[in-house]
Amino acid sequence: MSEVAIILSDLYLAANGRGGVDDRDSAVPKDALPALARIARFAGVSPLPGDWRGWLAAWLGRGDVSATCDASPAVIAAAAPGAAGPAPASGSVWLATPLHLIAGLTSVHLDYRGLLQLDAATLTALCEDFDQVFAERGFSLHRLGGSGLIATGPVFAQLPLTKDPARLLGGGIAGSTVQGPGAAQLLMLGAEIEMWLHAHPLNAVRARQRQAPLTTLWLWGGGKPLDPARALPPTPALHPQATFMTVFGADPLLAGLCALSGARLRPPVMSAHELLNSGAARTAAVIELFHTDKPQPATLLDLLQHLDEMVLAPVITALKDGVIRQLTLVANDRCSVLTARDGLRFWRRSRGPWAVLQ
Repeated sequence: MSEVAIILSDLYLAANGRGGVDDRDSAVPKDALPALARIARFAGVSPLPGDWRGWLAAWLGRGDVSATCDASPAVIAAAAPGAAGPAPASGSVWLATPLHLIAGLTSVHLDYRGLLQLDAATLTALCEDFDQVFAERGFSLHRLGGSGLIATGPVFAQLPLTKDPARLLGGGIAGSTVQGPGAAQLLMLGAEIEMWLHAHPLNAVRARQRQAPLTTLWLWGGGKPLDPARALPPTPALHPQATFMTVFGADPLLAGLCALSGARLRPPVMSAHELLNSGAARTAAVIELFHTDKPQPATLLDLLQHLDEMVLAPVITALKDGVIRQLTLVANDRCSVLTARDGLRFWRRSRGPWAVLQ
């Protein structure tokens, strides 16, 4: 193995607040995040030109679809083998993310645990019911691999601007849902979906099980399906390492992106052992930091400490031992690249772990 990339797909920290990074670091116990601190000290850090999805596409040898990954990830997700119900060439596809939104007196809030993971039976039932209710509007809902959902619908004369809900975790969403030309059609559909789910039997079952209700399907990242010629995987002559790339993760885009790049897709990684024994020359792990089995309350520091100990520290040890030659950490629209030789630069002063995240 030569390279490992770790992507924190749902970690978006606000811009420096009243005290900025230094105040954040002062609140972190000494040596609480040693692996992150090492990356912060020795890695080369640069801002991403777009989203992590576009970066991963280029890393997997499909830089030609990087812009599509950033602006319209649903288009890439729909390219996955077996993606049910592909939209016609003149139609549109949208990622449909199940959310639990908390309504306050003056705002709507998306909690850190608001990205819901629904089981297979629930997803299937949801798709069947959605199709019965919204068929006349020309929309249909389909399952992707894992827990992903994709909506297909009519063409949009002008695509509205939408946001990845992961970017809104922990904050209000007022004015953040859909913007720009063409927004009215999607906003109207979203309002109808919320009313439909409010009375859906699924939420009565979730209430009995003391689970947070499903309040909406967040439609975002939409666009026109890929031209079949662009959906072809790379030829071995152009990308000889394609079959030696592995991606761990459950993001709905990954199956399509792996199909386009020739990389293997595996379930979300649970430890560094799986990463380092993937058998691939290049291995990436897309990790949802806030999708955790840790009991509440689990603070951001708790989650980062678990990541630091179980994933980052063993990978850094492998880097020091020469098992891999490069570690890349992508988080909060920043890319940090660490090589074994970087650790020889002892003159670099220590930096707090937040420096690599914000």
